[in-house]
Amino acid sequence: MPGQILTSQSSTASPLNSPLLWFGMLLVGSILRLIGLDAESLWLDEGFSLHCATAPDIWEALNQEGNPPLFFVCLRGWIELFGLQPAALRSLSVVASITALWLFAVGLRRANMPGTIATLTLALYASSPFLCWYAHELRPYAFLELGTVAMFCGWQFALHDRYRLGCVLATLGAALACWSHYFGVPAAGAIVMLAWFDPPRSRPRWLLPLLVLVGVASTYPAYAHYLPIQGDHEWGPQSHLGYVYLASLPLRLFVAQGGELPTAVVVAVAAVMTALILITLKNLCQRQCAGWGRTVGFGVLVPFAGVLAANFLVEPRFTARYFIMATPYLSLFMGLAAVHWPARRANIAALVVMAVFATSTITSLQLHVNDGYREACASVREHWREGDRIGTMTGMPLGYCSGPLHAYLTPEMLQNGFDESHETRAEVAPSSGGRLHLIVRSMSYLEEQQRRHLKDMPVTYTSPTVNRVRHLVIEWQ
Repeated sequence: MPGQILTSQSSTASPLNSPLLWFGMLLVGSILRLIGLDAESLWLDEGFSLHCATAPDIWEALNQEGNPPLFFVCLRGWIELFGLQPAALRSLSVVASITALWLFAVGLRRANMPGTIATLTLALYASSPFLCWYAHELRPYAFLELGTVAMFCGWQFALHDRYRLGCVLATLGAALACWSHYFGVPAAGAIVMLAWFDPPRSRPRWLLPLLVLVGVASTYPAYAHYLPIQGDHEWGPQSHLGYVYLASLPLRLFVAQGGELPTAVVVAVAAVMTALILITLKNLCQRQCAGWGRTVGFGVLVPFAGVLAANFLVEPRFTARYFIMATPYLSLFMGLAAVHWPARRANIAALVVMAVFATSTITSLQLHVNDGYREACASVREHWREGDRIGTMTGMPLGYCSGPLHAYLTPEMLQNGFDESHETRAEVAPSSGGRLHLIVRSMSYLEEQQRRHLKDMPVTYTSPTVNRVRHLVIEWQ
């Protein structure tokens, strides 16, 4: 079972021996998830969420979205309570991610592992720039993270004398993960494997895996409806798998927006991760933490295999956020570097990790890497006249392209709905004069189509392009 670790007495200190450090790490991790909620503009995918949550018929809107409905239903209720300000919207994901962080700490405390491993693992997880970034995104990823952590924590409770509570928590975690995102299925698969090979003592080996599968099976009605819709989507040329991307995936699961960060920040994070990974590999080769090595093996490889298989079956397109459910186990994998460390060294390493990772998160929030809907909408407000209308040219289905506008334009501006240009210029041309404010999102595969649509249009104003988004004023006489 996990915890069968060959170690010295100095490294077996309980996590409770440094409660102030643990509380400090949890506090810093929570703050890193809370800051900068409005630092980035809402971008196109977040607009999908906002459109579904504000649509008159949410179920009809979800037929275009194609994802399981739980996050969008929760977001709809959240908007009723807190409104449409971007910071308020994103707080829903932040609450889920902070809950996952504190629950992960509970799971580590229940686990039978040296306190040095638990401390370093918590530092890695609490300050992960990747998790802090996606805690801000108005998509279901933080819910998937919370479901994954709940399953891990439930398994640990079941292993250590809180069997009924652990079963309930693992089952609810599986249901939460799978009702939030399709990739909750491989996350649940990891726990099924772990619970089968490391079952609680004096309990049926099959019971906890079966209950987790019951949580997964609860999503069957939604999956039977939405999976065919998801499979019918034409995604277009986006993030395709490459050898370099796959090789850099461990780093991408800790560095958000690494391509935009200063090289020194990326190198610092990569150096910390590489050092910890190499030490862990040495420890595993020497069989110093064999039990937990199996845990991280299943926890990382089963989700990876599930996501890779799913994407190959549908279309080979990848992005690091699809693997968010592997991040707790990657944190634990690197935390195994501390198996033989004295408590003082582990504490210092935890502080260094948090300082480096926090620097990456804070720097990321200053990059403004998302699409510039906020800036384009500010230009619309500046040039708005009574009787004007809004149009969009994004290549997305009608409604989904306009989602971010709900947060940045007034209801009066939006009351006449939207025009979305797809195939012909006539779709955005009014029957008799008037002015149209056109929000254009430029992508390489849309350039020729957009150029064709805009040809001969009476464009009287073009705003600067900010992160591929610009505002045009089109005025017919």
